[in-house]
Amino acid sequence: MNILFLDDDLDRTKIFLLNVPNAHTAETAMECISVLQSKEKWDYVLLDHDLCGKVFVDSGREDCGMEVVRWIVKNKPIIKQVVVHSFNSVASKEMILRLRDAGYDAIPVVFYLFNSEKSNIYSILNGET
Repeated sequence: MNILFLDDDLDRTKIFLLNVPNAHTAETAMECISVLQSKEKWDYVLLDHDLCGKVFVDSGREDCGMEVVRWIVKNKPIIKQVVVHSFNSVASKEMILRLRDAGYDAIPVVFYLFNSEKSNIYSILNGET
């Protein structure tokens, strides 16, 4: 299964990799785009919005998850599902809308649930929801 996880928090990335050890990871938007270009098809792409240790950044910036969304919409890679996991609810909603408008199955995951034992992210990846 091809899974890509974008997040700038190294602790979240380590926890994610403990649960999904074969996933590809990226810390920046440009790194994520580079990894996306490396495969024809992706099962899951998980995107954070606010990167580089910043919070509530403007979606027009090139160093945020919205830049990855713009690239996806323009280049149309094959992705089964995009999961947006950002504390920035305004940007998260906009990312979801843009992806859905482009024909992608895109869903939000509440940020605090992603970081807890109650997280449904792994059941999503296992097709349980």
